[in-house]
Amino acid sequence: MIDSINFAGMFGQINTRRCILVLGLCLGWSLLPAQYLLERLDDQINTAYDEIAPVVTPDGGTLFFTRVGDPTFKRTLYQFNHDLSAELNSDEYFELLSSIYSQLANKSVSSPVSSGFNQDVWMATSAHGVFDKIYHPGFPLNNALPNSICAYSEADQSLLIINQFGKDGSLYHGFSKIRQTEHAEFDFPEPIYIYDFYSQSDDVSAALSYDNDVIVLALDRKDSRGDQDLYISFKVKENLWSSPINLGPDINTAFRESTPYLSRDKKRLFFASNRPGSEGMDIYVSRRIDVHWSKWTKPRKVVGPINGPYDDTQPYYSEIDDYFYFTSNRDGSYDIFRVNFSPNRTPPRLITIQGRIIDEQTQQPIRAELTYSSLGPIRQNYFFRSSNGQYSIQLQAAHTIQIQANQPGYLSNVVEIEPDVWQQSSDSVLIVDIPLEPIKEDRKIEVSNIFFEQSKPKILPESYPELNRLVQLLKQNPNIHILIEGHTDNVGDLKANIELSQKRAMGIKEYLVYNGIAKERIDTKGFGPTKPLNDNSTEEKRRENRRVEIKITKSSP
Repeated sequence: MIDSINFAGMFGQINTRRCILVLGLCLGWSLLPAQYLLERLDDQINTAYDEIAPVVTPDGGTLFFTRVGDPTFKRTLYQFNHDLSAELNSDEYFELLSSIYSQLANKSVSSPVSSGFNQDVWMATSAHGVFDKIYHPGFPLNNALPNSICAYSEADQSLLIINQFGKDGSLYHGFSKIRQTEHAEFDFPEPIYIYDFYSQSDDVSAALSYDNDVIVLALDRKDSRGDQDLYISFKVKENLWSSPINLGPDINTAFRESTPYLSRDKKRLFFASNRPGSEGMDIYVSRRIDVHWSKWTKPRKVVGPINGPYDDTQPYYSEIDDYFYFTSNRDGSYDIFRVNFSPNRTPPRLITIQGRIIDEQTQQPIRAELTYSSLGPIRQNYFFRSSNGQYSIQLQAAHTIQIQANQPGYLSNVVEIEPDVWQQSSDSVLIVDIPLEPIKEDRKIEVSNIFFEQSKPKILPESYPELNRLVQLLKQNPNIHILIEGHTDNVGDLKANIELSQKRAMGIKEYLVYNGIAKERIDTKGFGPTKPLNDNSTEEKRRENRRVEIKITKSSP
């Protein structure tokens, strides 16, 4: 018997319930008709133990889920690069594991195997809609501590998992990303960082936008209205996210809001709550109605067969095959269920999009490169290089189609073609010309959705996606130099307004420099109210005058 192995201080706060981060949902409904059939997943997946946290890859072929309390859990347990599961005998190992779980629970855990801390990730694969091949991955995805997948990240084909891991065996509160290799193994997880991240409970959950710009978090923080609220965090740069912001009273109540799920258009939010009107935990849906993520429609409960007199949580939608997954304890233990919204779905038709890439000024065709994709659950990018300004591409007409044209010396242009464009026509060929604007001095770069605190220079986090697009533009065109101009309305002291506008312009410059743009390429100027777009006679006009403009000051080496 070992005398002691001190794990105290090696572990941050551990999540004993898995988080749910999910891919996009773009549905036209908010409440489900009751006639949809409910399916409990196969007995190879749902066992006598708890199965929770369904996450399906965008192609619909792989299901990740978490199993709790299974005695076949992966026993790898590292301390300072030593796997103690291989060095200790069985009694020593389980005594140590009991001690670790007791530290995490702040109470005695005498049976570590049946403990809620015993969580492992499992995988199930499907070729024809039935998940019949089960796989139990080993280290580093699984070990003897709580393991769970939050989401499959479509943007970089990685898995978001709970907690942060050190190769010496240390474990800290937060999230990490892990990637699967071509041999179906997993690389060691890489941590992501969220400013001021904490939760007063060990239960967190989250939802990730398909483009990796936004995370919705379920946390218990000092400003929470209930025992858990929903928060928003915006991407600042790779693996770095802004401090969580409470979504406010439209979403959060004095009760519990958890396991969020964000739609693909980032406007619909699904989550579980035990607010009045619920039977245990039920799944609700709300629609965002502003750009600040603070105004939402009144949440409405999703009706049967999903909700009932039991706990229903962890919504997840697989767009490729129209399955809505969730976790429920309606059969006693927690199991994974799903509902198919389109059992007789017909395959989308193939359409051809063709046209010209043209110089916006001369209207003449120019050579360019196209990147195009369907904004469905499987976002596979395709490329087309046009040497004469003509192009012709084919895609399935199931989702919004996005085409981006790029050519040195021109500003990139992104064209999105919505499904109703071809749904209203029987023609299978669409003609779309794509203009590119030449990069010239004194040209303005259009920016929108850049917001500041009232009467302050601090940039609000909801501005980060737009600023990140500006970062990308400057990186793609390294010869561009810019002037950032700050403008205000005419309310208040002239000198103070000019100073405020200069500080705001400087704040944007600092953000760009922080994200890798050379400071020598960026100048700033605060004009205050001296260059209005209108006469400031109404609040709407004053709002138009409170703006940031970005001009190209140099476009050649």
